[in-house]
Amino acid sequence: MGSGKTFLGKKLAENLNLPFFDLDQEITREQNCSINEIFRTEGEDTFRKIESHILLNWHKEGIIATGGGIVEEERNRKVFRAEENVTVWLNITWSVILEHLKTSAQRPLFNKLTAEELYLLWQKRISLYKECADIEITDPDLNNLFNAVKKYITRIDY
Repeated sequence: MGSGKTFLGKKLAENLNLPFFDLDQEITREQNCSINEIFRTEGEDTFRKIESHILLNWHKEGIIATGGGIVEEERNRKVFRAEENVTVWLNITWSVILEHLKTSAQRPLFNKLTAEELYLLWQKRISLYKECADIEITDPDLNNLFNAVKKYITRIDY
């Protein structure tokens, strides 16, 4: 949450000439309501089930940005670890993430949790992100991202 997945994902997709997908937008389209509305009316558990269902049934090629909490389900982590997928972890500092979060009212957990609770949630997820990552990006510079992904892709023997 707040690491820049959507922005950087779009730029990476453009650079690699691939389609870009945002899982939250796919959920919104499928459910015909906003993520905030799903959280408010159905709760986070229902949202996570919908999120997992869409990910597990995903068959489109391209770059996909997911929500930060998707790694909490083992079945989702299996998808990210699958050999045919390349998973990029944007391991951005907490201070940068917090700045990004402050500018968005569209994040249900940000609106519900205190800064300390959000920090603890981020800390809890770090090992899960690390478990899934083929590539770890600590500097959100576009050239660093492009170079790391291209270097990784050229290593893969298809």
